[in-house]
Amino acid sequence: MAVGISTQEVNNALEQAFKATPPTTSRLYTQLKQTRRIQPKFHVTLLHKAGSKEHPELWQRYAALQKEAEAAGDPEGKVGECDVMLERAVFDDRIMAIVVRLADQNDQWQCVNRVAHITVGTRDDSVKPKESNDLLGRWLEVGSSLETKIGEVVFEERPTLKGTVAPVLSKF
Repeated sequence: MAVGISTQEVNNALEQAFKATPPTTSRLYTQLKQTRRIQPKFHVTLLHKAGSKEHPELWQRYAALQKEAEAAGDPEGKVGECDVMLERAVFDDRIMAIVVRLADQNDQWQCVNRVAHITVGTRDDSVKPKESNDLLGRWLEVGSSLETKIGEVVFEERPTLKGTVAPVLSKF
């Protein structure tokens, strides 16, 4: 289950955040753009099928919501809405992710990842998008600096985007 958000709005926020940064900071972002390695669609994963055994109640709740949406005839499988606040881009020389906050008034949606995020892009096919979890884990433990080789750029405006909650690739 994931929260899909507007590609154009995420790209605009990234452009705004990186335009005033020095080339050393924007190097990966520029590379991702020039090599067309930025994801074509953005989402925040709430719960992946691989996590269903660790979070069985949540998996069952999300699966039931999907079945309701299918029974109601929603062709896109939309099960709800959730706003997403963009906080900061975190990156190394291989992968970039945006740390987000689920702005869910009713606390209906839970993200089981250690850090809720959007994977922006990867340097090449050898870097898998799920590695953003590893990057963000390192970032939490050692922070961003020249020594850690992890960079970050804060979204000063902290834009909040409208999101649509739906299953990813119908893996439920």
